Amino acid sequence: MAGKKRQERLKGLMSSQWGLVTAAQAEQLGISRMDLSRMAGAGLLERLLHGVYRDSSVPIDEYTSLHAAWLSLYPKKTADERLMESSYDAVVCGQTAAWLLDAGDFIPEPYRFATPVRRQTQRSDMRLRTRAYPSGSVVLREGLPVTSFPQTVADLVEQGADLSLVSDMFLQTGFNGLTAQSRQQLIGLLSPLAKEHGFADGDGRAFLDQLTGPLNRLIVQRLKPVCESIGQAVDLTPLCAEISEAVATSPAWREMLERRQDSVRQIARKVIDVSYPKISPDWAESIAQSVVPSVKAVSVKPSQREDGQSNEE
Repeated sequence: MAGKKRQERLKGLMSSQWGLVTAAQAEQLGISRMDLSRMAGAGLLERLLHGVYRDSSVPIDEYTSLHAAWLSLYPKKTADERLMESSYDAVVCGQTAAWLLDAGDFIPEPYRFATPVRRQTQRSDMRLRTRAYPSGSVVLREGLPVTSFPQTVADLVEQGADLSLVSDMFLQTGFNGLTAQSRQQLIGLLSPLAKEHGFADGDGRAFLDQLTGPLNRLIVQRLKPVCESIGQAVDLTPLCAEISEAVATSPAWREMLERRQDSVRQIARKVIDVSYPKISPDWAESIAQSVVPSVKAVSVKPSQREDGQSNEE
């Protein structure tokens, strides 16, 4: 069996990569595959998949098998070496990325990775695609490079995922996934895909509005009672029941009503901004317009003379 010092080096390496090691990494430490098999037989290691072992003293979690799959793609390199490179050699993408980002209801398996150079695998629980992502489209989750929320949405749309499931991603992440910056990124990423989904060529904004429709309706549902109460507080209807029809239909009166409506809208914007601080300004404005009750000119009945006869000719 491997010497004590080599086992200590192995332990140190495994502690830096989720309690895992590849056979190729172990060999670089002077520990043979036979040594690994013996350590597994002694209960010190557990073989997770071909060429990847787990320290038996480290608990398994929901990400262990994903970490093992990622390590197996470039088994000679350590996780630290790979993560310190100028560009990532394998990025979690597609449905696996959505799962890792906790966005929507996607099953992670088979694990999907994007590599900048073409690679093949015979593993049935893994799918590889050839693609290099810019640094702005990749984030780190659970120690792994994964496509950002906007990039993951665009990838799933491009790959033909059910759009209702993509919409659910926004419902689950809310504004944590859709900040002002990511909203602009999404518009840009969806623009090339808009036409094939029934929108005007390049209209990524309209496409995004459809995908975020369920979230918009949820926000409106939550905020509408508050904004309606605000609207009732500034409603002029009770104050003008006795005014003349001429006044009610005058431009000056209508202008005053519109100013009151604008006041309600501004208050609604403040409610939205406080409730959802990460929301983008243009999105907040569109929601405010949706929840603000319409303030219309008051319809005044023709005044009645004291004798009960109408003044109307």
